[in-house]
Amino acid sequence: MWHVPPQGGRRDRTRREPLFRWTFGAEIVTPLRPLKGEIVLDKKKKSAFFGTPLLSLLIDKQIDTVIVTGGSTSNCVRATAIDSEQHNFFTIIPEEAVFDRIDISHRISLFDMNRFCGDVMPCDDVLAYLERIGTTREDRS
Repeated sequence: MWHVPPQGGRRDRTRREPLFRWTFGAEIVTPLRPLKGEIVLDKKKKSAFFGTPLLSLLIDKQIDTVIVTGGSTSNCVRATAIDSEQHNFFTIIPEEAVFDRIDISHRISLFDMNRFCGDVMPCDDVLAYLERIGTTREDRS
C-alpha cells in the first residue's frame, strides 16, 4: 500500500498557513492586477513550472522568452529561472524586480543565475526590450 503525502508535503509540516491565492502574503498588488484575459496561476512549489500548466501555456502561445520576477531570489526565482532555461526559453531576470530576505543570498543568486541560466538585466533594459518588440502592459490594456 502506498502512502500519499498531503499536497503541501514538507511545507505542511513547517508552515501553518499555506500561501495560496487570496491569503495574506499572496495578494497581487494593485499596479500588477491582471488585465482582462490574463492568466493567473497558483504556484504551490518553488518553480512556477512545477505542478502548473505554465509550460503548456507557453508552448501553445509560441512564447520563447520568460521574464522571471518576484521573491525569493535564492529559492523561487532561481528554481523558475533554472526550469525556464532547461525548457529552452530565453530567460530574463530583471534585477530590481526580484528580492530576498538575505542580501548576500540575493546577490550570489543573481550572479549565479546570470552565469548559467538567464540574463540578469536592469529593469530599464527589460522595459526597453519589451517596447522594441511591442508588448508593454499599456499596449495590452
